[in-house]
Amino acid sequence: MDCIVVGGTGTVGSLVVRELVSRGMSVGLLTRKLRQDAAASPGVTFLEGDLANPYSVLPHFKRTERVFLLNAASPSEAYEGVTGALLASIAGVRRLVYLSAHKLHLTPWIPAGGGSKLAVEEAIRAGGLDYTFIRRNNFYQNEIGRASCRERV
Repeated sequence: MDCIVVGGTGTVGSLVVRELVSRGMSVGLLTRKLRQDAAASPGVTFLEGDLANPYSVLPHFKRTERVFLLNAASPSEAYEGVTGALLASIAGVRRLVYLSAHKLHLTPWIPAGGGSKLAVEEAIRAGGLDYTFIRRNNFYQNEIGRASCRERV
């Protein structure tokens, strides 16, 4: 498997999966629970695992050299992100891409903002992996969906 995407079923992650597949990569899409009706695209394999349960993820990470880590903003965001970084390091993943956020240093006290993401970035650095942080500001495709809803009202 060329790459595993954590968070590949969401708005942003699904676009990452689609782009990787369009470039000819085989992608493992990590999901908390496998759905029987999930129709995988060619090149995509659904993998059941949850960063809240590290033993369910480690075997998958051992089968790849690349991980794209996008974990949702939630009370467990820091734990899951740090766990993902640690598992990637233990499994021998060579390259990790982490979807972070813009100007984290300005909001380190916000748990679901800078605080969580800063902790995850530090864990990735400490893990000795080759990494890239994508520090996005905003994703406007989310706004497009809202605008089209307003137009229909």
